Amino acid sequence: QNKMDVRLDNPGSTQFSFLPGARSQPIIKLLILREYEPNWTLRDRLACMIMRNSILEERSTFDRVWTRSSQQPVCLGMDRRFHMDHHERCYLLEGCNRQPRHLYSRPHLPANRKVNTLMQYFMHLRRPPIHPEDSCVVSITLTEDGYLNVLDSDTGEVLRSVYLSPTIKYRYLSWAEYLYSIDVKSVLNPLLPQGRPQGRHQSREVNSELLRYIIFDIHPLSLAACFKIDRQVFGSDIVDATVDGNLLITAHKSTQGTKMHKFYNLKQLIQETTTFLPNIGQSFEDKVIGRTPQGIPLTMDIRGMYYRYVYTLMILYTCCLVIERPAVLLEVLSGGMVSFGGSPFLFLHNPNSKNESQYDLRQIENGNLVHTFSSTDSTLNSDLVEFHFDDYQRVLQVSGSVLSCYSIEMQKGGRWLNHLFSTDFKVLNKKEEVVRSSNSYCTRYGRVVKKKINSSSDINQCVIYEVDYENETNLVSVIVSHPMSEELSQTSMVFVNDLTGAILKVVPIPTWIDDSVNTVYYELSSIIHQTRNVHNSKYVCYVYSLNGNRKINIRTRSSSSVTSEL
Repeated sequence: QNKMDVRLDNPGSTQFSFLPGARSQPIIKLLILREYEPNWTLRDRLACMIMRNSILEERSTFDRVWTRSSQQPVCLGMDRRFHMDHHERCYLLEGCNRQPRHLYSRPHLPANRKVNTLMQYFMHLRRPPIHPEDSCVVSITLTEDGYLNVLDSDTGEVLRSVYLSPTIKYRYLSWAEYLYSIDVKSVLNPLLPQGRPQGRHQSREVNSELLRYIIFDIHPLSLAACFKIDRQVFGSDIVDATVDGNLLITAHKSTQGTKMHKFYNLKQLIQETTTFLPNIGQSFEDKVIGRTPQGIPLTMDIRGMYYRYVYTLMILYTCCLVIERPAVLLEVLSGGMVSFGGSPFLFLHNPNSKNESQYDLRQIENGNLVHTFSSTDSTLNSDLVEFHFDDYQRVLQVSGSVLSCYSIEMQKGGRWLNHLFSTDFKVLNKKEEVVRSSNSYCTRYGRVVKKKINSSSDINQCVIYEVDYENETNLVSVIVSHPMSEELSQTSMVFVNDLTGAILKVVPIPTWIDDSVNTVYYELSSIIHQTRNVHNSKYVCYVYSLNGNRKINIRTRSSSSVTSEL
């Protein structure tokens, strides 16, 4: 029987007594618990458990339900929305027949007004909203002509617009502090060859500025800082700079082939060097901040803060220029980016650019070495070592076909790593009957195309392409290519237990093309696979949706029958 009668022993509690003959399936129990749970936090947690159990159920599958092509890569935002064709088309992963629902389409814009970057955010506020974007899911876009726009993610309507600069080319948009502030970065200003200068200081001014940064606070959108990275302040060997939270990170050339990363206290720099901080829309020198043609002016004078004129007495009074550089918090020599984690803080870096598989884990306070990660893979694939996505007291290492997890332990003499688990995905080679799939893919027009097998390549290798983590379902998703036979290989998304490393479910991705650029996003009950056509350079987006193949009819004492399809 698919019907279940539930009697509530104590209203508001989580104790139920099931009548004889009722089927006590775990998902059904969770649905009933969620229905009667008065605590909204626990109800959300129960909903996540229901989703997790639905995904891992043996009968559930991910079916391809939708295919579209795009001129540009697909941009996945928050709240299950994604954008295509320079962010002109927006879809929501909640539609009829498990297909994405089209939200809006914006008119095609010329090349000088196209959208370069898009981000989405949403936050519940306890106070009444001041601006329209405070009460809905919004998108922040950075356009080619220098506008920062706030859009309604459901309709595409422009809620607010800020003009940045008529002369500086701003190109990159990212989170400075997640869900609190954003930063807009300009393109790099190359070091021009110094010809015959007209004045002694003119050529120096032209070549001193590397790039500019603008930082905005959100909720509501307001200006926090606008500053430039000056070569004469941070050094002539500086090649790039990044903002991460309250840190300003500069990258410098090194004779060893790697880069020297220097970390500065950005919050302290803003407090010490801010000359004035106007509001967006405020009048300044007969112009309006954030409107044409003024844009956003510099609010910080880092160069003026650290320039000092010192008078010396030799034979005559002379004046020399002395530059005091900002205080450096940390210097790290690394071939790539430096990541932080642990408590107290540790950092991971690659000290040798010639060996991309070597990572050192060190303490911040004294630089002592905690552990060195070396490759255990005999292939040419580089290792990847990162702090865990949701728990910075753990470290993940990807080496060939093996995913390893370590925990950071404390002891009197310092810290050390405890090995938790290692999962070798070569075991998938023995589960051919579970993941059997034809070595072909289907185009958007329904034509089946066979994959070409390159006999010169090592088809028997098992390779990990991507590792991601979904905190709502507490599942680690791994994109793995594993051999099915001597001539065929299969690429799958493998769900792994976050605590033990056990393989819980294997979901084949038949649309994966080995000789193409592939990207996979996992969003609860949906998988988005994007691949690039090598012939016409178009991007093809495939959406796989969870199909539980189960209908549950729940009958309660206080309500009529409720049918839910999983």
